[in-house]
Amino acid sequence: MIIRSGLIQNRPDVEPTGFARHWREVHGPLARKVPNLRGYVQNLVTRRVTSGESGLHLVDGISQLWFDDVDAMTAGTNSPEQRACIEDISRFLSGVTLAIQKPGGWARGALRKGFKLMAVFVGADAEAAGNHMAAIVGGAEDLVDYRVNPVAVRGVVVDEAVASSRVPIVAIAEAWFETDDVRNRVLDLLVRTSDASPVAAMAVTETVLMPVN
Repeated sequence: MIIRSGLIQNRPDVEPTGFARHWREVHGPLARKVPNLRGYVQNLVTRRVTSGESGLHLVDGISQLWFDDVDAMTAGTNSPEQRACIEDISRFLSGVTLAIQKPGGWARGALRKGFKLMAVFVGADAEAAGNHMAAIVGGAEDLVDYRVNPVAVRGVVVDEAVASSRVPIVAIAEAWFETDDVRNRVLDLLVRTSDASPVAAMAVTETVLMPVN
C-alpha cells in the first residue's frame, strides 16, 4: 500500500476557520469519491515549527490518501472524480505539494491516540530521518508511537496549473503523544537539533474521513 500526501497551503484571502470547514465539508466528500481510494485522513495544522528557508511553502494541512499501489493511484487520479477535486482546489488553496510514501512500520505497534505530530524531511535520506526521529522522539516521555514513511515516488504533481514546491522530500514522519505539552516540546527539539532535522514539524488534529481498509 502507498500513502499519497498533499501538503496544502491555505489561500491568503480565506480565513483559517473557513479553510478548515471547506477542506473537511466540501473537499473531503469530493476526494472520498476518487476511484481505488482505500483510506483518507485530513491533518489540520494547529502549530508549526520550521527551519527557515527550505523552499517548501507554508503547510496548513496534510492529507493522507491510501491506495493499493502506484497503478491504482494513477488510475484514480486520472478520473473525473479527481478532476472535480482539482477544480475545487482553487476555491481555498494556494499550493499543494505531493509526497508519495511507503508506509513505515510503527515502532511500538501501540493503539494510536492522543496528540499527533507530523514532520517533513527534505534533502537528507530517509534513513537519516529515521535515525533523527529515533533519537528525539523514540525516548520521549508520554510517547504513544511513531513511524517514518519514506518517499517512494518523486515528481508527482496534482496538476500543472496548481502551484507546488519542487523540493526533494525524502520522508514524512508521524508520532502520537499522550499529552500536548510533550508534543510541543518535541516539535521544538525535532527542528532545532541537527542537520538531519525536518524542515517543518507540526502539531495536527487528525480527522478520519475514510478508515484504511
